[in-house]
Amino acid sequence: MFKHSLTFTSALVALLSTTMVVGCGDDGGGTPERPDAQPRPDAMPVPDAPPGAMRIDVPAGDLTTATTWTAPNTYVLKGQVFVRGVTLTIQPGVVVEGDNGSALVISNDGKLEAAGTAAAPIVFTSSQPAAMRTRADWGGVVLLGKAPINVTGGTQTVEGFPAGTDPLRIGYGGADNTHDCGTVKYARIEYAGFKLDQDKEINGLTLGACGTGTEIDYVQVHLGADDGIELFGGSADLKHVLITQSDDDGIDWDFGWTGKAQFVVVQQSATNGDRGMECDNNPTSQDLLPRSNPQIWNYTLVGGGANGMSQEGLVFKNGSGGSLNNGVIMNFKSAAIDVQGVATITQWGTGLTVNRSFLYNEAGVGELWPIGFESAQDAIDEAVELAAVARNNQVGVNPMLTAPSSMTAPSFAPMAGSPALSCGTPPAGFDTTATFCGGVGATDWTTGWTAFPANN
Repeated sequence: MFKHSLTFTSALVALLSTTMVVGCGDDGGGTPERPDAQPRPDAMPVPDAPPGAMRIDVPAGDLTTATTWTAPNTYVLKGQVFVRGVTLTIQPGVVVEGDNGSALVISNDGKLEAAGTAAAPIVFTSSQPAAMRTRADWGGVVLLGKAPINVTGGTQTVEGFPAGTDPLRIGYGGADNTHDCGTVKYARIEYAGFKLDQDKEINGLTLGACGTGTEIDYVQVHLGADDGIELFGGSADLKHVLITQSDDDGIDWDFGWTGKAQFVVVQQSATNGDRGMECDNNPTSQDLLPRSNPQIWNYTLVGGGANGMSQEGLVFKNGSGGSLNNGVIMNFKSAAIDVQGVATITQWGTGLTVNRSFLYNEAGVGELWPIGFESAQDAIDEAVELAAVARNNQVGVNPMLTAPSSMTAPSFAPMAGSPALSCGTPPAGFDTTATFCGGVGATDWTTGWTAFPANN
């Protein structure tokens, strides 16, 4: 069941009255030292901001006192900030900016309560001046928990951080399926993906072993340098998630993610991005349990088109299971769906299904299925499997979305008369009124709080 309630740390605890334990330097690596003095963030007025707004620097290191970041202030991450053993609360309307090399990490004994509103979303973005912001300006948001993952020993350290980073800061995994990493709601994450180590970018939003107590709802990740959202095991649910113009995959899962997702939209551009969703179990031992087996309803994946990059809509590999229903997959140059490897193919039809979905490639793209990539061990005919009557898919039928490929003002809602307006009924535990195909129905939940800036 999706989480419906929020738990907040008292808003009476303001940042300027908190103490912080700060690590060595601004890179956040290594074991933190405890300085004699307890430095406080610097504060200065924010130009062109509401009256009383301040720009407050947040030093790199461990945050170990329950803290509230208050509106209408802007908080600037000066390095990697680790929330350890306490709750960080962020009020609606707060802007969090990240310097190069910074990231906000909620360690597995901490919690983030960042619940904005449609009228006052929380914005995580670059600290670069307007019109100079771009992908990888800063790291991103990382939530770590203690739910199960399918790695040997049951625990892991999250990718993207340099060797030598304190494992107490970046470790995740355990046995608490209900672990609560906190809340991220009505929030935008922009220009993330800074490379903290060689070939190790951070995703816009990373969820490592977060459990069912976690709430991720109404979240946009825009112009990230890596994946939009990556889930490393756990059982956290996603709801009302919009990933736009990522440089890698829209959503990526690994290590036994078993959560639910509903109302999911991924839009890739013609010049950046890879897969709409990359779906893995465990690359080392592909049948490890718990097997990745998310249940997903109402999703839209939009590729960059015939003149864009080589992209695929859905790629299942390394033994992943899952059930995807009421979807739209369109405009991917290479393939709509690719199922790879014996361990994954074995799941097909029982532990892995794609049902009641539109598979449509516009702009002259004539090939829905992977051609020339299949080895003997990948011997599955996706064209036959996805078009089977039992799957109830609509192959080659235009779902008639309003403006799914616009980079500046997209609309993923179906037009009047769209065949996508009539689809299956989701089961209990989901919004059962969402009897349409795609991530957005006649009422567009993306309006009013999302944004699609190119570089500002």
